[in-house]
Amino acid sequence: MILLRLVVGLTLIICGLLFFLETFGFVEVEQLWRLWPLAVVALGVQRLLGEDRKVSGGAALSFIGLWLLVNTLQVAGLTFRSSWPALLVGLGGLVLLRAFTDIGGRAAR
Repeated sequence: MILLRLVVGLTLIICGLLFFLETFGFVEVEQLWRLWPLAVVALGVQRLLGEDRKVSGGAALSFIGLWLLVNTLQVAGLTFRSSWPALLVGLGGLVLLRAFTDIGGRAAR
């Protein structure tokens, strides 16, 4: 819970600073907005490293966030339309990961 509060607090501070800097013409927030999937990745990492250590949920959020980022930035020309099979493969892998973890999503012993 402390890590979540830290992430939320830092996110608010960073957003405020970016909008403040945009007011003075130092940055263009519109260009940085393309990086919004990193917030999903951060939530996934928080779940992976947090107190509960929810492996499958954290991995799912991290994977989906990375997939969204790759598509938003069109890395290697990938778009949502052309990369949806990769999403299916990744989600299938996450289902298999879930099979090897217990019901709470923690790593099997």
